[in-house]
Amino acid sequence: MNATGFRNRLLLAALLPSLLVAVLLAGLWLNWSTVAQEKALQRRVEASAAQLATSAEYHLFSGDNARLRQLAAGVLKEDADLLSASIVDIQGHVLARESREGAGDVMRVSRPIHQHAVFLDDYYGDMPPEDAERVAGHLLGHAVLEVSRINLDQERHRLLWTGAGIILAVLILAGFMVIWLSRSVTEPLGRVIRMVDAIGAGDTGVRLASDTRSVLYPLEEGLNRMASQVALSHEELQAQVREATNDLRRQKRLAEREARVDPLTGIPNRRAFMERLELEFGRAVRYQQPLTLIIADLDWFKRINDLHGHGAGDEVLKAVALGLSASLRDVDFVARLGGEEFVVLMPDTTGEAGRQAAERMRQAIAALRVAVDGEELSCTASLGVAQLDDDRREIHDVMIQADHALYRAKTAGRNRVWLHAGSGVHGNGVEGGPARGDAPLSGTADS
Repeated sequence: MNATGFRNRLLLAALLPSLLVAVLLAGLWLNWSTVAQEKALQRRVEASAAQLATSAEYHLFSGDNARLRQLAAGVLKEDADLLSASIVDIQGHVLARESREGAGDVMRVSRPIHQHAVFLDDYYGDMPPEDAERVAGHLLGHAVLEVSRINLDQERHRLLWTGAGIILAVLILAGFMVIWLSRSVTEPLGRVIRMVDAIGAGDTGVRLASDTRSVLYPLEEGLNRMASQVALSHEELQAQVREATNDLRRQKRLAEREARVDPLTGIPNRRAFMERLELEFGRAVRYQQPLTLIIADLDWFKRINDLHGHGAGDEVLKAVALGLSASLRDVDFVARLGGEEFVVLMPDTTGEAGRQAAERMRQAIAALRVAVDGEELSCTASLGVAQLDDDRREIHDVMIQADHALYRAKTAGRNRVWLHAGSGVHGNGVEGGPARGDAPLSGTADS
């Protein structure tokens, strides 16, 4: 972009906000003036209607229609904007009406005419209060005025033209200011643009002869410093790029590892378990190897948190995670699913072997003693065991079976192992039990 193009954009950037502000202010002013005039006209007509209603009270009560017409004519004569003045009775019959020729939008104002009785001691002295109120508040009719809005519309048009003149004046003033501003900016800007073009073309040795009186002096100094940095050698830049790339790779590996590790216990989390399960499941199906899944859930863990605090519960979880990790083979995989629930994946292991391993885990957890604030805490766990079946080869089936076995262990009294009975990949399984397909194998009463 050259200096001329920038000057034009600068002019537009200055004029557009000025135009928007001027239009907004003019619109607000026009709306306020119109509303104020509308209200003033409304109040004026209402005052005339109230005056007519007061003057017509006696003559309406006495039935003097000639005098009522005189009153209507007098009101019409006093206000040139009025088109008609009428007095009607409570049945809506027009008793007196005076009008003049006129057109345009019409505003109608109506005021009620009530009887205001004057009580004399010798005549009304003995009248009950309720009768006095009825006589004083009796509705006789209405005074109705119609006024033309022509003058109001003419005043609105005048204000509109005045607002347009203000907008034009603001734009002219803003234009002169922008022209003055652009003259002080265009010349140094041209130097900046030429320098940027030269750097873009590969000439990193170009520099600006900065003028401290220039409005763009800080920008020119900054561009000179930028050009000096751009002039760094290609080897230095490549070294910096390689270092930054290696650092990003290290951070990526660290982030990926942390995303798969449970921050409390330090063992893998649910995400890492699902990735490992998919891997081991595919290997077991492909090579026709057994695969066993164990889900362990701590019994009554909420009581530990309620009685001893969440800090004590965290210490118990860490101790259980450490105990499970120590009791497994190198090929086994333990993870925390969330809360107080853990999962163990045992490749190349039948359901019966997994049941035996789960029993060792149960005993190890029951034997744990966690010292917290001078007190030893213990807990038990219920474990559900399931082996991958030949006839069900969906990855979620084995998880559902293990979760079902865990539920049976819980409902059977907790602190026990329950194996989901079914044929493994080698045809081995467990028969019997209180329910079809399941068998209680070990455990004690709930602690």
